Amino acid sequence: MKRILPLLILAVFLGCAVQYELIEEEYVDEGPQWTEAQVDSIIRYNRMFFFDYYSQMSRKNEFGAEGCDRALSYFWQYIEFDTARKYNDYPQAARCYIEWAKEDELKADSARIIYEMGSERYPDSDYLHNALGIIYKNKGDLERAEMHFTAASEIDPAKADYIIPLTEIYQENLEWVKAKDACEKVLAIDPANSTIRDRMETILRDHFTPEEYIKALLSKIELEPENIDIRIKLAKQYFDQGKDQEAKTTVEAALLIDANNVEALELLGVIFENLQEYSSAIEAYKRILNHSPGRVDIILDVASNYKNLKKYTSARTYVLKALEVSPGNGAAYLKFGEIYEAAADQCSRNKQASYSDKLVFAIAFGLFDKSANSDDYDARSNASRKMKYLENNQILPQKSDWFMHQNDKLPTTDCYNWIKPGWSEVKYIESYLKRFSG
Repeated sequence: MKRILPLLILAVFLGCAVQYELIEEEYVDEGPQWTEAQVDSIIRYNRMFFFDYYSQMSRKNEFGAEGCDRALSYFWQYIEFDTARKYNDYPQAARCYIEWAKEDELKADSARIIYEMGSERYPDSDYLHNALGIIYKNKGDLERAEMHFTAASEIDPAKADYIIPLTEIYQENLEWVKAKDACEKVLAIDPANSTIRDRMETILRDHFTPEEYIKALLSKIELEPENIDIRIKLAKQYFDQGKDQEAKTTVEAALLIDANNVEALELLGVIFENLQEYSSAIEAYKRILNHSPGRVDIILDVASNYKNLKKYTSARTYVLKALEVSPGNGAAYLKFGEIYEAAADQCSRNKQASYSDKLVFAIAFGLFDKSANSDDYDARSNASRKMKYLENNQILPQKSDWFMHQNDKLPTTDCYNWIKPGWSEVKYIESYLKRFSG
């Protein structure tokens, strides 16, 4: 028993020691335990100095590195104490970093970090989301930019400025339906926003149905009834859709705003041509020439419509006017040849071409040859094609024709009474026939 007792005492002692080790905890220094009043005092004191420095810099619009550094030192001393999230001062702190970065590029990304911290603490701040959207858009990170602009617009759906960048992002990403929807949201808020209306117009024109594009143009006309350019665009769209009467009515309305608008008059001339109202087309083109008499293309448009009216002498007169303005003009010689070709086609229609018809085709051939040797690529190409057509269809004088009519150097039928022997282009008959007499 005497030997067992010491062992029992030791066991009890060891047991107590083990129990003590189990409940022992490591000491942690938690710092001072601030009362609510003390926290409030810390926030008010540091926030006061932060805004004192910030306001001075903002008022003078002078954000120096030293001032920003001092202001931000106070910001960081109080912002973590604001556990109740009463003070969203992140925008002002971010501006300090933005201005500071103008002197120290190492601070360039600090504003983004501040905005990110702010948006985490204040996820319902549309301002912070919009600021982050701008930053990420400028960095080319369109996915994050879209996320933040979308968040900002969901928080404040009435703010068009939050949606406008989305129209650009969707357009850049080729997401046309989203781009159109975003444009419509902006216009629902700000119907007179010309930038978005133009963007919407482009999107609808290039990626949606003509009807939707026309609808957009009509909406723009309601807002800008004196804008002649919109009316011309609408007229062109109607014309492209084969709606000539609607196009005519629209361009005539444009000319009520500006009677001498050249683009509108040109379009009106084209529309009248398409409607086969050639006299009206001539009148429209002549109105342009009253102000711009040197427009060779318009002079030739007048000639073309006289040709369509089978008034070949008048057509010839206007081609000569074009050649006076632009000697050697390939397009003018091409049109000159088309006048004689049209006359010969008319006179030989529904019958075999006579020798007189073939002589007139020879004049056309000589004029086409003149055009084919000009500097105008398009005219050269078209003239060469017409020359081949005349040769391949055997409507030019053949050697057998010439042998039977060697003394006939001019067309003799009444159909060609308008052609005068002294006209310079008549020489092309003789030059063509020389290939047989040599």
